[in-house]
Amino acid sequence: MTLEDLLRMATLGGAEALGLEGQLGSLESGKRADIVIVSPRHPDMQPVYDPVFTAARGLSGRNVEAVLVEGRLVVAGGAVTTLDEPELHARVAER
Repeated sequence: MTLEDLLRMATLGGAEALGLEGQLGSLESGKRADIVIVSPRHPDMQPVYDPVFTAARGLSGRNVEAVLVEGRLVVAGGAVTTLDEPELHARVAER
């Protein structure tokens, strides 16, 4: 099995298994746009000869640059846009 096969299984294959391939699982007009945009800039991810291999071998949260959920930006520049992080940190510290 190739890495491309695994990527397909994790995306369109999962949508097909749920009967939702018409709504999600691939980037197409009219489908939900749930996308994670990553950057392999960290030294431990270099060199990038094959992007699929690089993603499969160990991207982590620190590589996340942006996340879109149903086309809405919820993470930008690695920071969550849908909540007030300083307020959240203060509430956690209080507890």
